[in-house]
Amino acid sequence: MMRARRISGSSRHPGERVDNGRPGRRLLPLLLLCALLGGFASVPAAELQAWLSQQTTSQDRPVDLTLQLTGPGASSEPGALDLSGLAADFRILDRRTSTSVSIVDGVRNERYQLILRLLPTRTGELRIPPIPFGDQASEPLQLTVTEGSSGAQPSGPGRRAEPPIRARPDTVPANASVEAEVSPGEVRVGQQALLTARVTSQGALLAARLADPQPDDVEVLPLGEEITGGVYERRYALFPQRAGPLEIPPLVFEAQVPGASEALRAASEALTLDVQPRPAAMDDGAWLPARALRLSEAGSSGDRTVAVDEALERIITITADGLPASALPELTVAVPFELQVRRAPPQLWDERTPQGIIGHRRERIDLTAPSPGRYRLPELRLPWWDTTRDAARVATLPPRTLVVGSAAAAESAINAQGASADEPPRRPKAAAEERGPWIVPGLAILVYLLYLATRRSRPQEQAATTEPNPPRDRRAEAIAAVRAAYAASDAAAARDALLAWSRLRWPDDPPGNLARLVLRCPEPLRGQIALLEKAFFSPQPIPWDREPVWKGLEKESG
Repeated sequence: MMRARRISGSSRHPGERVDNGRPGRRLLPLLLLCALLGGFASVPAAELQAWLSQQTTSQDRPVDLTLQLTGPGASSEPGALDLSGLAADFRILDRRTSTSVSIVDGVRNERYQLILRLLPTRTGELRIPPIPFGDQASEPLQLTVTEGSSGAQPSGPGRRAEPPIRARPDTVPANASVEAEVSPGEVRVGQQALLTARVTSQGALLAARLADPQPDDVEVLPLGEEITGGVYERRYALFPQRAGPLEIPPLVFEAQVPGASEALRAASEALTLDVQPRPAAMDDGAWLPARALRLSEAGSSGDRTVAVDEALERIITITADGLPASALPELTVAVPFELQVRRAPPQLWDERTPQGIIGHRRERIDLTAPSPGRYRLPELRLPWWDTTRDAARVATLPPRTLVVGSAAAAESAINAQGASADEPPRRPKAAAEERGPWIVPGLAILVYLLYLATRRSRPQEQAATTEPNPPRDRRAEAIAAVRAAYAASDAAAARDALLAWSRLRWPDDPPGNLARLVLRCPEPLRGQIALLEKAFFSPQPIPWDREPVWKGLEKESG
């Protein structure tokens, strides 16, 4: 009996298997495998670094070994570490870990640190062997250990000084005392309080350590430390997060005493801080208790004139004495609905002084208008609480006017204003003044003046035809303005002059700000203008005015 077989229009090999209308079925696992392999290949491995707090020490002074893992997955703590290689030459006195994750411009940065405090058990050239850390191993390190007290100073990154340890004769008993104080004794929620710890010690002590305070519901930021007259002092800024009595546990100091089986331990007395709630009148909006708070804006404070589709760049900074930058809110900028608003990611940084934290938040806001006109930018207001006077206050920036038009119209308006400024105002005369008894003598004088003017006009016309006034070089004037702004170290004037030059260089499509101008210029002009752009956002001063940027402008204009 013959069987009917349906044959498709495409030919195949006699031994080939047919997948019943799903030709991509066999390729799917292969594609998934390639995608997984490609994804794994694109993820960079975490970087492992290792360093010692100092390269030379004495047998009675400990050193810190820091292992740091940075990169993707670094924030996940590794499993049990094999530290047996250290037992031959070192004793582990302390072990600390820290983990941090930050996101900057959408890029995730992870870091994990393991800090081991090691006390050498012998003198000589000691070797710290590689330590397995996750799927990697640290590089071997060398440490020189001498007898007696060593004057080596800390050299590792992020190293913090420890309480002073003074070697004294064995007849002087080893002891230590800790004092702590907090000021002011009464604050409001979120207000800064300063905690100061002082350690006084004598005798031979090893591996001294002062534990950081860890009160509940409080943000603690270290401010620094110093040693004065043998007294070690450490300061902290405290920001309580809830109202009510705040108990600060005793601060504990520990050290090893040579020849003793137990560690020396000293503690301060517990402290109490009275935390008041925020006032009822400040329940709405951000709560900003500070000693001082101000708003500042880079550039001139007057009205600004820009071309259509050219961005007005506003750089506004909040500075708060007594608040960290993380507590400062985003500014609410009210603008006319016709304007387009674009914000750059804010810059946050803290200044840590012995008197407390000074937080900074800098925002960059670009405003663009699609059509000509005058736009009023309202006053900026930021309410805050003055902790010195215990009263509500408001930081302000005055209103501004944005004049938007074509570059040619704006330039003509400026020239017209400059020409009219040189002319004195005219007062209209009354009809009686014009028809006085001096009409006839006046006509006679006018005829005589016309006669003199006719005789003198010929040589002047000849001179005018032989020596015409040269045309104005707008680009040269713009470059001269740039050079003058650099000489005066006026960043705002330099930015305005560069943008004025760019409108003459590209009249049909001028760049709206320095960032766009940088993309159109070659090196080294590009880097010089980029340095000025960075100066508006850098928390530290940048020597932007030392660059001869006008030389590149002259070359580009030619």
